[in-house]
Amino acid sequence: MPEYTHRAVARVSLQTEAPLSIATGLQDGLFDTALARDANDLPLIPGTSVAGVLRHLYRHVWENLGPEQQQSCLAPEQLFGFTGKNHDEGQASRLELSFGYVHDSTNRSVEGVCLHRDDDPLLKWLAQTQPVTREGVAINARGAAVDQAKFDRAVAPKGIRFSLQLAMWNGDSAVENNSFDLLLALFQDPRFRLGGKTRSGFGQVSVVSMSTRNFNLAYSQGGTDDYSAYAALPAQLSDHAGLNAFTVEPPETDLVALKLVLEPDSFWRMGAGNDDLKRGERPADIRSWLEPVVGYVNGSAKVKGPVPVLAASGLKGAIAHRVVYHYNCIVGNFARSAEDIAAFSGSQNPAIKGLFGYANESVANQQQGQAGHLWFSDTYVMNVEPETMVGRQMHNKIDRFTGGTINGALYEEELLYKTQELTTTIVINKAAIEGDNLLLALQCALNDLVQGRLSLGGGASKGHGYFHGRVEGIEQLEVAQ
Repeated sequence: MPEYTHRAVARVSLQTEAPLSIATGLQDGLFDTALARDANDLPLIPGTSVAGVLRHLYRHVWENLGPEQQQSCLAPEQLFGFTGKNHDEGQASRLELSFGYVHDSTNRSVEGVCLHRDDDPLLKWLAQTQPVTREGVAINARGAAVDQAKFDRAVAPKGIRFSLQLAMWNGDSAVENNSFDLLLALFQDPRFRLGGKTRSGFGQVSVVSMSTRNFNLAYSQGGTDDYSAYAALPAQLSDHAGLNAFTVEPPETDLVALKLVLEPDSFWRMGAGNDDLKRGERPADIRSWLEPVVGYVNGSAKVKGPVPVLAASGLKGAIAHRVVYHYNCIVGNFARSAEDIAAFSGSQNPAIKGLFGYANESVANQQQGQAGHLWFSDTYVMNVEPETMVGRQMHNKIDRFTGGTINGALYEEELLYKTQELTTTIVINKAAIEGDNLLLALQCALNDLVQGRLSLGGGASKGHGYFHGRVEGIEQLEVAQ
C-alpha cells in the first residue's frame, strides 16, 4: 500500500446553462421524473453523478492518448478504482467528491440544514414543488403524437449555481499531478453534462470559478505550512480562500461543433405554455412555451422571465425526422409495403440508430443500447418586445359538410414574430459515426433547416416555424459524393 503524503483539493463552482434533471429514481405522484433534492428541498447534484460523468470522459480521453501521453497519466482504474473477482482484489477510488450544493441569492452555497431558507427569495422559489417543469411527447414517423407517450419532469432552472469539491491523495508525482489536471480539464469538455436527457439539451453547465492546491500533509517533511493552510480551509465550498485560481484549456477531442444561426421568417411557436407574453383583455388559448431563468449580476441572483425557449428536444426531433427522409433517399429505401414503412422509418431506421442512438430493447439477443453521437442545446429568447415581437391569431374550426364555422370552436393563438437572431450549437462525435451516408443525410437536413424547408415547433401547416440562416462549420461534415 503506497503512502500518500499530499492531498490535492479543487473547488469548482458551476452554472447551469440549460435545465438540470437529476432524477431520484422514485415517483412523487406529481411528475414522471422527480428532481433530486437535499434536506432543504433544494436542487442537489449527487457526487455519484459527477463521478460517473468524469470517469466516462476520463476513460475516453485517456484511451485516445498516444502511448507516451498515457504513461504521463494514471490509468482510469488507478484513479477511479475497480472491483475484483474476489474480496481481497480491487482498489478503492483515489478520488473523493462532495455533493454539489446550490447557491443562494448572495452567491453562497447552502450546506447543512438552512433554518432561514424562506427568507431568501431564490431559495424559497427553488424549494417549490414545481419551480420549473418541462413536458415532452414522442412523435411518430407520421408527425403525430405517440399514444401514451406524453411525459413531464421537474427540473432545476437555467442560471443557478452549484459548488462542489474534489480531492485526491497523492505522492506529488508528475503522473498524479497530470491526472488531476486532466480531470479538472474535463469540466470544460462539451460532453460534460449532468443528469438525464443530455443529448436533448439538458444538463449543460459552465465553470464559473475553479481553484486548486496540492497540500503537503507530511509533518516530518517540512509540510507544516501546508498542514496549517489545509486545516484553515473554509467549510463553505463556494469559498475558495486558501486555494489558487486554476484555468485550463479543455482536452483535445475529435468533436465537431456546429453553430446554427437562425432568423425567423415570420411567426413561430415552440410547445404550449401557460403564460402570456402580451397581455390582452383575455388570455390566449394557445401560448408559447416559457420558462423562468436565473441571472447573477454583481454577485446577486434574480429570477427573470419567464422567457420563450427554443427547446433542444424540438430541434433534435425535427432534424431526426428529416435525416430519416434524406437517408432513405440516398440509399434507395422506398416504401412499397407496410413492412417497408416499419423497417425504414422511426427508431428502426439505421440513420436514427447511427446518429441518435437506441435503447437496449432485447436482453435475450444480447442487443446493446447505444447513446447518441449528437448533443443539442436549448436556446432562450431574451429581451422579447411584446409590442413588435408578439402577435395573436384567431382560428376557428370549419364544418366539412356545410363549409361554415362550428359553434364554440373559436380560439386564439399567441405567437412570436420575427424575434432576434437565434443561435444554438450542435456538438457531434464525428469519429463515432460509421458511414458517410449518415453524415450526408445530417448535412442535408441541416441545410433544409437554414434554407426554409424544415419547420420547428407548432403550426407548420399554417406557415409557422420556418427559418433562414446558416450553419457555421458544416464543411466539417462534408463527405465525398
